[in-house]
Amino acid sequence: MNSTKLKSQSPNIHLTGCAKNEAAYLPEWIFHHLNIGFSSIKVYVNNTDDNSIEVLNKIIKHHPEVSYCVADELIGQPPEEYEEKINSNFYNTNKVQSIIYTDALCTTEKQTTDYIAFLDVDEFFLPQKPLNEIFSLDISNELPKRFNWLLLSGDKDEFTSLAKCSKGYIDSSFKSIVPNRNVEIRAEDPHRFSINGDIGAICNDAVVLHRVLRSQKEYLCLLSKSTSNDKNRLANGFKRNRRGWTTRGKVINKYMAQLNANSYEQNFSKFIELCDISADLKMARDGILHKHTLIVDNLYSMKQQNIDLTRSLVGSGVEHIDVSKTVMFSLFWKIVGMLSPKLVLSHETIKDALFSRIRGNKKHS
Repeated sequence: MNSTKLKSQSPNIHLTGCAKNEAAYLPEWIFHHLNIGFSSIKVYVNNTDDNSIEVLNKIIKHHPEVSYCVADELIGQPPEEYEEKINSNFYNTNKVQSIIYTDALCTTEKQTTDYIAFLDVDEFFLPQKPLNEIFSLDISNELPKRFNWLLLSGDKDEFTSLAKCSKGYIDSSFKSIVPNRNVEIRAEDPHRFSINGDIGAICNDAVVLHRVLRSQKEYLCLLSKSTSNDKNRLANGFKRNRRGWTTRGKVINKYMAQLNANSYEQNFSKFIELCDISADLKMARDGILHKHTLIVDNLYSMKQQNIDLTRSLVGSGVEHIDVSKTVMFSLFWKIVGMLSPKLVLSHETIKDALFSRIRGNKKHS
């Protein structure tokens, strides 16, 4: 199959993603990855009550290379043979992704797909070279490729175009794209995939843009949304692995150069018009803004205090209960955010991020 392709061709890369109430973001995510040359996309919709299905149905009419499935039944009762293929720790900490990723590995057609990319809807693959220079057409001996996150700083306006993002930091974490080989490929966690125990190497020919913050209002809505079944990862129902919101960051124009703002936005507008989803997109975005209002009201009515939540809310425009302990913590984290915004964006531990920064400073001293 793959060896018969002409060398001038690019490999077929299939994108898999999970979507829980992502109607406001799916159009740009799909547009971007088709635009850079991915050959097909499958969205696993789960636990969703927004208009994601309506949006996807309209997109598919004009882009049959896009598909979706409502994955609630799959997640509730996965095939028995998946148990052996799923890393137990991955399953226990993120049941949804572990099942969906395993299903994609088991069901994606090998005759037509060379690689499978696993990205969330807030993650955007951004190659720095043509795809056929990053990915081999002969995948017989290929291992997973890992690409570092480029964590994007916050946006001043709601629903900002990806092409207008200009600040952020490279993070030590990564996402993987795996060769669709006839071997046992295992999802070890949301980031690592192994072939015979080998998770492959970091590739510097691309980055994965992670829109972990977006605007203040969107950040607060994202903070309240979790598909994890592990309550220990939540603080008062909000994600606890966030360190606040900031627009500060390092200029990243060298990575974003190929996303010319005018042509990108014009082409995305054409995509929306062709698919006739303008009204659907507005409805989804209005739903997020309405949700923000409800979340703010809920936060101000809370009686229970939580340091993790206080940390997450720094910079969001929302102040929590005035308790001395958390006020001091909030002030501390604001200072951290001003002195080192990378620590706010990063998913690294504070210790690792600080050591990374010290090592980086030594290299440049």
